Amino acid sequence: VVSQVFYGSVLLQRVVVNAVTPPKVDANAFQNFNSNCFVLVPKGCANKYKAADGWKQIANQIIDEIPSEFTKDNIKYKVVSMENKTVEVAQNQDASGAITIPNVVQHCGDSYTVEGIGDRAFYRNTKITSISLPSTIKYVGYGAFYQLTISMKLPSSLERIGSYAFAFNKFADLTLPSKLKEIGNCAFQSTTVENQRVTIPSSVTTIDGNPFICARVKEIVVNNNAYFVAKDNVLFSKDGLKIISYPLLKADQTYTIPNGVTTIANNFIDNKNLNRLVIPSTVKTLGDGALWSFSNLKTLEVQCTTPPAVGKDPIHEMPANCLVLVPKGCVSKYKAAEGWKVYADRIVDEIIPEIRYISLKNNGGFVVSIRVKGGSESYNGSSFPVGQERTVDLANAVGKIKDGDEVWLEAVVKSGKNNVAKQHFVYRKSSNKKACYSIKGTTLNN
Repeated sequence: VVSQVFYGSVLLQRVVVNAVTPPKVDANAFQNFNSNCFVLVPKGCANKYKAADGWKQIANQIIDEIPSEFTKDNIKYKVVSMENKTVEVAQNQDASGAITIPNVVQHCGDSYTVEGIGDRAFYRNTKITSISLPSTIKYVGYGAFYQLTISMKLPSSLERIGSYAFAFNKFADLTLPSKLKEIGNCAFQSTTVENQRVTIPSSVTTIDGNPFICARVKEIVVNNNAYFVAKDNVLFSKDGLKIISYPLLKADQTYTIPNGVTTIANNFIDNKNLNRLVIPSTVKTLGDGALWSFSNLKTLEVQCTTPPAVGKDPIHEMPANCLVLVPKGCVSKYKAAEGWKVYADRIVDEIIPEIRYISLKNNGGFVVSIRVKGGSESYNGSSFPVGQERTVDLANAVGKIKDGDEVWLEAVVKSGKNNVAKQHFVYRKSSNKKACYSIKGTTLNN
């Protein structure tokens, strides 16, 4: 190889040498050789070349196979297919600023199409201020853009979105691309969507779990899809057997899952407006974290006589005052069932109303007084004659009746028979409701 043979070849990307034994080279053969050019030698011969006179001056550029990973313009890539000349964006935890991913990158003298964003490519990389994706991207892997908290747009070429791929980011509009086929669980978790709407195209065939858990969405629209349907802005499988996603911003206070649903998807719901959710008797299974969070839920009514099978952490955040209402006679089943027994202290087969006030109208019984019992304590009011009514504010029964205690009335009749009411209530300081009793009859028979 003669002197200065490569001089001025500044665009040269790859030199292929087929000789097993390194050819002789002049001392200046590689003068001004492009430092970005690879010299590809036969398999297993790299060390021979790196030690040979004349060649060892470019030792760090000698390879015996095309590297599967490389860096171009400060972005790391990984070869997906040498044959098809395709790459994906690899993990880039050091990338920063405004990132533009090109359609094509050069590697060892060949052009490679950027067809994907690999798993965790920019995972939690808060140094990035913006990302522009090319129209060649077909897939985005697991957690690729997780928690970047930046505004993003989906490329029209996208066919597959992995779990948590775009979680905790921002979109002006979440109309999913018309070529999209697969969406992973939590793919858009906790995203901010400016128009509060998700539109799912007819092309989607697979949805894993709930891609939109905690996303700031009010409406879910499905366009002529053979596999999925939206009813009242809630996402279902087309056959109605699986309920998939309930929007975070849906304003209803009560929701009844339709009869016929057998499966509640992973991470199905996170909603702060619901105070009552009804699960029909047809449900057989609750997925992992199915009932993720609802801070204002008061009643979870489960109409199944056999406790549904549940995945991991089926009710992730249950409010302290929420009750699980099950069919009559089924309390012991639920308290013993896996996944349900952790809520044993909430499981009831009847809902006891909540009140703050108790009143008594004396329509008989000579002189009567109110005694309110709660837990192991009781509160005694003053006596009053026939024809009058008294009301007790249980918030004033400090040290006797505690918020959340089950309470009931005992009418204490002077010189006569006392009478304990059968109807019980729960004292709730935040309630404005009053339980109204009356007593009638004689002193000894009331």
